[in-house]
Amino acid sequence: MIFLILLALIWFVFMELNQNYWPGRVISLLLFILAGILLTKMNQSGFLIKLLIWLGLFASLAVTAVLTPAPLRNYPAVSHKNLEYTDIIHVEQGDLQGVYTRDGAVEIYTGIPYAKPP
Repeated sequence: MIFLILLALIWFVFMELNQNYWPGRVISLLLFILAGILLTKMNQSGFLIKLLIWLGLFASLAVTAVLTPAPLRNYPAVSHKNLEYTDIIHVEQGDLQGVYTRDGAVEIYTGIPYAKPP
């Protein structure tokens, strides 16, 4: 039972660091509770039953992690409203234009493709 609790703590740290959606965390909690109940009720059972419970838990947790991934977020390059654009830079592959930071000290160029699609 101690191993199950330690595994649950490690799993929830993983879920937090991965920023999975909250339904995945709730499902994971329910899976750990169910596994704990089954393991205590099947305490006198054989090795194969306990192995199946552990394998079921691991498989269910893997499916939960895959189905509730971290949301993709787009963050703007600058947060201020009045954008000041840089001069257009001509390179072999095309033209580039960026924006300045709020204080105008840094030019920011985003969305530059680094390779041709195959």
